[in-house]
Amino acid sequence: MDKCWSFVKTSRTKVTTKSYHQESIPRDSSSSSSDSSDDEDNDKGAVISSLDSDDTKFKCALKKNCREGDHKKRTTGSKKVEYKKKQWHDKCFVCEVCKTDFSNKSFLYKEKNFYCQSCYHDKFAPKCQKCSKNILNEVLKYDGGAYHKDCFVCHTCRLTLAGKKFMKHDGNLVCTDCYSKSYAKTCHSCTKAVMGDVIVFEDKHWHKDCFVCHTCNSSLAGNKFLKSGEHLKCEKCAR
Repeated sequence: MDKCWSFVKTSRTKVTTKSYHQESIPRDSSSSSSDSSDDEDNDKGAVISSLDSDDTKFKCALKKNCREGDHKKRTTGSKKVEYKKKQWHDKCFVCEVCKTDFSNKSFLYKEKNFYCQSCYHDKFAPKCQKCSKNILNEVLKYDGGAYHKDCFVCHTCRLTLAGKKFMKHDGNLVCTDCYSKSYAKTCHSCTKAVMGDVIVFEDKHWHKDCFVCHTCNSSLAGNKFLKSGEHLKCEKCAR
């Protein structure tokens, strides 16, 4: 009677570690009052100063969209704003989206435009994959999704996954400790949780290193073997 040889391949349970990265959301820039108009490039914030009628160099950066009607208009007692070597009437220094002037309020600068915090977050802030809210501070990115640092946690134990190994199970992120206790298959030979490389034969699971010949202990992974009773034997030992 011919012997029925078997052959199985190794599959892998994906374990992830450090494949996420952390970024900082840009902080706002605060406008600040100043008596000096000589600051040509103030990266720390906008400078507000007096705009006098004899300030012949003043030109509002909005040009034809100037809210004063004339981008060169100068009225004694009015104010101007200077930021990154450009100037505006104080009423022209507005949010790109809602057009509200900042009036000493904080703002954010992106892609050559200015935004109030609310409009900036609505337009640019990533949405957390877990809670669906805007991420305003540190953001953790993994597998195309963004997370609050406090939301990037194990689905089971709720402990942070930052700096730890973790896996994805039914769409949820799970640390390896919880996965091995609650979801991992048990090795048919050593009875420990199977993580990483796994061998499956007749609905039973093995670690790759545990899937060996019963007689000589040589690896059966990727090789022919024969089931003899309850034992597996390599091609050589089965002859």
